[in-house]
Amino acid sequence: LGIKVLSVYAFSTENWKRPQAEVDYIMELMHSYLSQNLLELKENNVRLRFIGDMSRLSDKLRAVFIRSENDMKD
Repeated sequence: LGIKVLSVYAFSTENWKRPQAEVDYIMELMHSYLSQNLLELKENNVRLRFIGDMSRLSDKLRAVFIRSENDMKD
């Protein structure tokens, strides 16, 4: 498609005000998507960079973000 850069706004500070069940679902959705699609993203030369304050994210989700960035940095 010729897309060089795509920025995705995935989770704002306002979203933390949602019911805890919704926040948990969104976090699990991000984790499962990345975990299941990392190879396909890499095969398609996608490079991921996560920006913003990640201090409130679970260790599990931060780990998959870091792994994704490292696996696709080149």
